Amino acid sequence: MKKHINTISISIGVFVHNEEKDIGKTLNALLNQDLGTSFAISEILVFSDACTDNTNNIVNSAARNNKSIKLITSNDRRGKSAAINHFLNIAKEEIVISANGDHIPDKKCLRLLVEALTSDKKIGLAGPQVICVNKDNNLMGYLSKTLWRIHHKVALIQAKAGELIAYKKDIVKRLPYPCVLDESTTEAIVQNAGYNVVYVPDAKVFVKGPQRFRDEIIQRRRNEVGYIHIMHQFPRYRPATFNRKYLLPAIISEISVNPIINIYLAITIFSEIYAKFLAYYDYYILRKTYQSWPVAHSTKGVANDK
Repeated sequence: MKKHINTISISIGVFVHNEEKDIGKTLNALLNQDLGTSFAISEILVFSDACTDNTNNIVNSAARNNKSIKLITSNDRRGKSAAINHFLNIAKEEIVISANGDHIPDKKCLRLLVEALTSDKKIGLAGPQVICVNKDNNLMGYLSKTLWRIHHKVALIQAKAGELIAYKKDIVKRLPYPCVLDESTTEAIVQNAGYNVVYVPDAKVFVKGPQRFRDEIIQRRRNEVGYIHIMHQFPRYRPATFNRKYLLPAIISEISVNPIINIYLAITIFSEIYAKFLAYYDYYILRKTYQSWPVAHSTKGVANDK
């Protein structure tokens, strides 16, 4: 990747556990980013957390064709936050991007994020708009797409990190252990250090939501545990989506003249309340940390659905 004078170089960390369905497309999307002449990707470090499928072979194949890609493996399941801390320790560049193996960024996503991040010294983190690729002609598709639409509407008012984030390594030196939600924890660290978080809606990343209700609850349950944990670690931090002043209008805007849609919306709200209840049980009774996430298998294959 040819550099120009005053080019800002970026280190990318991609974190995977059994992502054979998506990792090839993710790497291809990263390598084919439209970065202009101001930015360049210095390295793409793929951290394999005890993968047992074909993920490592796919990454090694891509690395043979592009020297910027490097595979770093762990035989034991250590969790994403441990891999991120390893990434922060060895990344060459001060501007870093964290992504999952099933994140498919739009062609200009990284450039828009890094432009926003470097536009002001007080900005410490930039996050994109998350686009759910599920079809919304069924309950599960509607549920996933609605949650991300609500996230988008709230983030337009108060910035909220979602999936795939760009941030400054000198601000976020490491994540605390245990850490369930790395993006929100990073957001809390940035804000706690006196820096700003920005939402970049024109930067888009594509993800796949759960296709089974059980997987939806697994995902939302662990997320809610993560939020509880973060708010204990950082007492001044509150996710934007916890602010009723922003959240309630976003939910109300989803009400439709179609009664089926309203039933779906009611189920979506119920699933969130149910997941919160389970999360409180997990955190305060069972003392679960979810350091190593249970896999929601129906979220895989975003590249095929996009």
